[in-house]
Amino acid sequence: NLASSVSSQGRHAEAEELQREVLALQERALGPEHPDTLSTRSNLALSVSSQGRFAEALSVIEDGFAAIPATISAGGETGISLSRHLSRYLDWAWSAEDLDPVTTASRTFPAQGYLTYGSLDVASGALAARAQADQGGDVLRQFQDASEAVQRLRSAYLAAYEPTSTVTETARERILQDMRAAQDAFAEVSARMERDFPALAEIELPRALSAEEAQELLEPGEGLIAYASTDEHLYAWLITQDRVEWFRFHLTAEDLAYRVTRLREGLDPYAGSTSSIADECALTDAFGLNFDICAAQELHDLVLGQIDLDGID
Repeated sequence: NLASSVSSQGRHAEAEELQREVLALQERALGPEHPDTLSTRSNLALSVSSQGRFAEALSVIEDGFAAIPATISAGGETGISLSRHLSRYLDWAWSAEDLDPVTTASRTFPAQGYLTYGSLDVASGALAARAQADQGGDVLRQFQDASEAVQRLRSAYLAAYEPTSTVTETARERILQDMRAAQDAFAEVSARMERDFPALAEIELPRALSAEEAQELLEPGEGLIAYASTDEHLYAWLITQDRVEWFRFHLTAEDLAYRVTRLREGLDPYAGSTSSIADECALTDAFGLNFDICAAQELHDLVLGQIDLDGID
């Protein structure tokens, strides 16, 4: 689109102005949780950060945090754009030298919750909810129907503006009105679910914990370590009752996946030979499976070696 073209030419201030206009239009027409709205918000933040305004870029993304639960519940290709969106956010937060590290650790903690949830099987959570939703069955069905109606009408609205579309302006206006009515119905049933069936809402509309909420759940001597993996880095947060810290490790998602797969192969009787494990590193169990303790120690040092666990029992 025009804003992307302008941005690619290094004209970031012009791109920012265009993206703010597009974002306002998309939030009204598609809703703040739509993947296209999320993509525009992410590109706007990119234009802002390209001008060296990292703290403002963070605020642009944080302004959309409230819509992320509905974004996740929409499913489809949203997970890919959400992951890219939040990965940028974490990279900018780490690069913003003018921000207080302790405040930034707390501020960024919800991002790992959304990144992690986006990688889980949302469908399995929904099935568990249905099994436990005897009294909430009606509102769950209404929620699903409303969600499907919104997605269907949004697709129709976008298709109506394709270059090859033959939809008339009158028909486009009718689709827009129907879509807004469906969005209002979705918002109403979502609010009712959150009010009357909060446990169900936590699954269908997942919300990441804040650092402060996590601290309230911890007992003295307990600590929580949470991770978020992006393409280029692994981020970690350490939370106790009295401190919140965050860390960045130079461990790519590809390297992390390789290391974890390598460890699991030693525990899988169907994985084939593990003869590549050096004798001094092989821990053999009663079934003859070899676990690579050297690789395990290496991964441990990578993801925990820089984290001070003093005071945690």
